[in-house]
Amino acid sequence: MILNHMRRHLLIKAVALSLFLLVAAHAAAASAAVKENWSIARSKNFTVVGNASESDLRKMATKLELFRYVVSLYLPGAKISTPVPTTIILFKDDYSFDPFKPQYKGKTKKNVAGYFRGGEDINYIALSKEYGTSGALRVILHEYEHFIIHNTVPNAPAWLNEGFAEFYSTFEQQGELTVRIGIPIDWHLSTLRTKDFLPLKTLLGVDHNSPYYNETDKVGIFYAQSWALVHYLMRSDNGRRRPQLTRFISQLNSGLSPEENFEQSFQTDLKTMEKELRSYTSKFLIPAVDIDFKELAFVKEIESGPISESEAHYQMGDLLLRGGRLQEAEEHLQKSIELDPKFAASRISLALVRFQQRRSADGKRIIEEAIILDPKNYLGHLYYAGLLAQERQFEEAIKSYKQAAALKPDAWRIHTGMAQAYLSLGQDAEASRAFSAALRLDPKNPQINRAYSYTALRMGRGALAAVNAMIYLKQEGWRDDHSLFMVIVAHFGYRQSKQLNDAAKVLEDAATKSNTSSWPFPVIQYLQRKLTADALLALATDNNKQTEAHAYIGMDLSIMGEREAALAHLRWVADNGNKNFVEYPLALSEIKRLAEQTQ
Repeated sequence: MILNHMRRHLLIKAVALSLFLLVAAHAAAASAAVKENWSIARSKNFTVVGNASESDLRKMATKLELFRYVVSLYLPGAKISTPVPTTIILFKDDYSFDPFKPQYKGKTKKNVAGYFRGGEDINYIALSKEYGTSGALRVILHEYEHFIIHNTVPNAPAWLNEGFAEFYSTFEQQGELTVRIGIPIDWHLSTLRTKDFLPLKTLLGVDHNSPYYNETDKVGIFYAQSWALVHYLMRSDNGRRRPQLTRFISQLNSGLSPEENFEQSFQTDLKTMEKELRSYTSKFLIPAVDIDFKELAFVKEIESGPISESEAHYQMGDLLLRGGRLQEAEEHLQKSIELDPKFAASRISLALVRFQQRRSADGKRIIEEAIILDPKNYLGHLYYAGLLAQERQFEEAIKSYKQAAALKPDAWRIHTGMAQAYLSLGQDAEASRAFSAALRLDPKNPQINRAYSYTALRMGRGALAAVNAMIYLKQEGWRDDHSLFMVIVAHFGYRQSKQLNDAAKVLEDAATKSNTSSWPFPVIQYLQRKLTADALLALATDNNKQTEAHAYIGMDLSIMGEREAALAHLRWVADNGNKNFVEYPLALSEIKRLAEQTQ
């Protein structure tokens, strides 16, 4: 037993030593990365920083500006302008990049050559120059294209989303003034020539829950065929089908089924298109396209130069923060502040670290310091407003949101946050105006439509509630986490506006298109009179579900004119419901409306 104990003790010491050496190696690599001279290159749409040479940073900025411009030329209706900035961190080699690679279960993914990380206030691209002209850049362009597609066609079906991302990922710069896109992808062609094609109807129906999107033995043919179909539609017969592709995209919200839209837009049936696609991919060569430019004016606009060690630590710390690596992020941000106590950006990011560490008081103090140091940084005001809203200081939060909006008028997040604060104060008209402002800035953003639909329902503006809820369903589909709630909102909105046929139809559609095994589908069954109120409440197994069930039963009874029965359920929500749920203010508004009807 003593021997076993000693072995265990030695094993523990060995494991601890290994972990210490691993952490030390990462720290050494990170330290080495920052001790190098860091530079920055700023183009119109990208910021490139890193310990690669200034020349390499400028080349990367040029390449991404070119990519962005080419996408705007060849992607129908591409929305390439966005208020969310994109920063690229370009490391000079894999050694200095290694401490910043993504992790899985605490272990670094060593085979990652680069990655794209999207966010609500900043996008990051991180890669090593060592792989910058090969696999890493291809992965990054693929992911950046997803970002563009989401902004342009937020309801893009999976085949179109992945097909476009693969098509544009082959972008290559052929000299200074020529680029090539649509280069054949050998492994996709090999897959298509050795595996059976998916029936086109199956391909069109693949979504993020499909086996063809998730299972290793099926995903290969899905990606290959999606790429081939987009390539065919973009390049065959000198782009003959490209205008039809534009029409297909424009009709995604038309209510047509995927098959109907496809056959109408491309003026052919699925079987004929399958034959054309097989013929196209069986050719020895699939044509790429070269695009020549007379000059690249934006190259002259790129500004570059060195950055301080403090800012270098900030860039690395913020990147780690966005990846959820709080301890390492904190070390870099603290070092940045130590080197330059007046650098407010590092304090803002450190405050975000504190918020995620559930140290709100410390985070609040730090962000207040940041605002004093740099009152023109809109992020400080935005995050401070969110913190005040969490503390239920809604009037003060609105003041901070307004300060943020004055500094960054094109950020929709500011207006939706302001709208939520107005809602909490019961100022529905002001909330509606704030949501309208957000939608003007980003009309295809489903998050805004979802929030706006609840607001309109609270205000008794049923038609507006239904419109926003249905837009959400068209953009996000019927199986998203929020989709069943949008069905409920649309149903009540239609009933408020006396559109009873539409109110019934949206429930019928949910029964065939949605996930019927998940909550809140029982609410839909109740609204279809397939469950009683008591049966629905029996299925509401926790306070959150009871809040929702009582609120929607109360709304239903109120519309039917059963005032006292409705009030019993609505008052339950007022007394016992989860105050953080949208159903809570919804119930309060309905109680107020019923009270006004008796006056």
